Amino acid sequence: MPRQQAQGDRHVADPEGTTMASQQLPVFVYGTLRHGQSNYASFLAGHTSKEESAVLVGARIYDAGHYPYVDYNPASPATGSRVVGELMHIASDRYQQVMERLDMLEGYHPGSQFNHYERIATDVQRADGTPVRAWVYVVSPARRDSYLAGLTPIDSGDWVAHRANNCR
Repeated sequence: MPRQQAQGDRHVADPEGTTMASQQLPVFVYGTLRHGQSNYASFLAGHTSKEESAVLVGARIYDAGHYPYVDYNPASPATGSRVVGELMHIASDRYQQVMERLDMLEGYHPGSQFNHYERIATDVQRADGTPVRAWVYVVSPARRDSYLAGLTPIDSGDWVAHRANNCR
């Protein structure tokens, strides 16, 4: 019988009983971790085996100033919305260390009710439209209303382009 982790963990068990947490999924990044952005050099540069463009369909992105928030619920996707980002395939020999550092950066602690972001496994689309399962950091549902209050969604879905156009 498959093992399940705590509800707050958001990790999903597969039929063999291993959790998504034990799989080396790529990470979908959409803000400061994208190539050329402020946290890329410190957290991902030199630690990836592949980087590619991707989108998260059914999500909304908000500009919170120096970083974005993504609001996404796979059970109830936002029609007509998408978030532009990149898939970071982390080198297998560095995977655990990089993921621990990303979790720390994003204020994510498995099973905690006090997370800044939640890390969920969901499908994103490569540039050619093929789906790939990836980790995505999304605004914590417990803090959603307070974090997103007063923020406007970025219609283009691209935080990097939005910042380039609005921070001149």
